[in-house]
Amino acid sequence: MQTASGQDFGQKFQLLQAEYGADLKWLDVTARLRSLVRGQGVAFRVDGETLTDPLPGIQKTLRIRYLFRGRVHTNSFGDLADVRVGNPGAVAAGLALGDLKIIHAQYGAGNRWADVTAVLERQRIGNTLLVVINNSTMATDPAPATAKTLRLEYRQGSLHHSLSIAENSQLSLLAGRSQPKSSGLVILSAFYGARGRRNNVEGPLIQAIRADRLNLLVNSANMGGDPFPAQSKELFVRYSWQGREFENLTHDDSLVSLPNSNDRLVSGK
Repeated sequence: MQTASGQDFGQKFQLLQAEYGADLKWLDVTARLRSLVRGQGVAFRVDGETLTDPLPGIQKTLRIRYLFRGRVHTNSFGDLADVRVGNPGAVAAGLALGDLKIIHAQYGAGNRWADVTAVLERQRIGNTLLVVINNSTMATDPAPATAKTLRLEYRQGSLHHSLSIAENSQLSLLAGRSQPKSSGLVILSAFYGARGRRNNVEGPLIQAIRADRLNLLVNSANMGGDPFPAQSKELFVRYSWQGREFENLTHDDSLVSLPNSNDRLVSGK
């Protein structure tokens, strides 16, 4: 499609502005969301882990303005909403199927994390990244004497991926493959809490995996702390198993067992 001036809008997507917060406290997250754009749109989940939390423990809203197909759109999304705007499945011009880009990487545990995006980028060879995750290869130890995790966001071609890898495991991003070669249990994200007050608990869950299975009683002791005392809490887990992604929700004092045939299938067949 062309305008009278001859400008070709086609499928063009542009994120104009984004802010995340509540009441009188809002954080500009435009640059952060622009880094998540793939193809001609963006898809992600609204939470403090993805956007940076300006008001911990408070329900927040994401407000975005974007250009798509020659029109400006404005939308609002609450916490934990699954956002999909534009056409994130469309391949941007000039982007080859196997092109690899490291978007963001953190290495650590609990509330101690180091940004290792540049460290991983230096170890990338073309569209291939092979590295054993440890203090030496990450060039830092943000949480001494603690089992750590690498949290990684990357783009391969038009596809955006997020994953978590335990310390001393090998990260293998290979040219021509859209995802790491792994058919076992991988914790992608995990949160424990209630009513907007929650802790990231990927670390405790990853450490509890045995022989590609997770069986753990959900309580404050096993989750590494209580984000909301005297309140009944829930554990939310997003994980991959045999090339597919699932979501699991388990209540306090119940057993979380992964993989679980009753969990909601998010992607894959």
